[in-house]
Amino acid sequence: MQVLDGTFMEEPGSGAVGYIDNKRISVGTLEWVKRHGVLENPLLEFDDFKNQSVVYVGVDGVLAGLIYVEDQIREDARHVVESLSKQGISTYLLSGDKKNAAEYVASVVGIPKENVFYGVKPDEKSRFVSRLQKDQRVVAMVGDGINDTAALASAHVGVAIGGGVGAASDVSSIVLMHDRLSQLLDALELSRLTMKTVKQNLWWAFGYNIVGIPVAAGVLLPSTGTMLTPSIAGALMGLSSIGVMTNSLLLRLKFQSRQKEIHGPSVIVEIPSDASDSLNQEKLRHPYPTSR
Repeated sequence: MQVLDGTFMEEPGSGAVGYIDNKRISVGTLEWVKRHGVLENPLLEFDDFKNQSVVYVGVDGVLAGLIYVEDQIREDARHVVESLSKQGISTYLLSGDKKNAAEYVASVVGIPKENVFYGVKPDEKSRFVSRLQKDQRVVAMVGDGINDTAALASAHVGVAIGGGVGAASDVSSIVLMHDRLSQLLDALELSRLTMKTVKQNLWWAFGYNIVGIPVAAGVLLPSTGTMLTPSIAGALMGLSSIGVMTNSLLLRLKFQSRQKEIHGPSVIVEIPSDASDSLNQEKLRHPYPTSR
């Protein structure tokens, strides 16, 4: 099936609409399909499955079916949230899903209910990030979809999941290449160790030159008769550079040792049995005919 040229239209966070075989097809939220011709009120909004979201399908103004969609919770998500909380970092969940689905995911990964925001549109995500920034907070946004692009761009640090769409990666400061959320902890720790190493190198360079330059200029000559020859001064300067490079190269070993402390034993999220059972239930329903 192919959409007729010039009839396709989409709105991030809401849905898409177009004509196929002279039939108007709208797919998205209940509000979206109502806005595009489904004027009847045949169904209430479904929240039957706490870990699933509902996509509504309208054909020529009639609600033709429901599609239940469930996001797979990453196995390391809870471990990452717990690690961030221990570091004093607040975590928020901004979801375009319904309340039940968003709160279910938050409960599994350990995000407080008061930090869960559901039914959030892409522009609302960006505004939420701006509000946090106005409170003088440093904000990092993690996302993998086109709906996250605006928020990723407006955050101080945008982190894109490697398996996401290209638009999210294009505007992000960091891209997690192996599609593992636990790499967020690696990126955070690596940035801290890098800044610590930079500061150590700067202090070493300042201290070394503050002491070495006066000695090389002959400040000790009147009292002790000590005077550095150009060859010795050059050798000591090279020794300073070697010290800085050595400290920088040790960053790899420091980071590897910290990785073991950060990750510890692997953590696997267990999904309650009622959630897995729901996967075996019918995902697509057709309570109404596809055409008038």
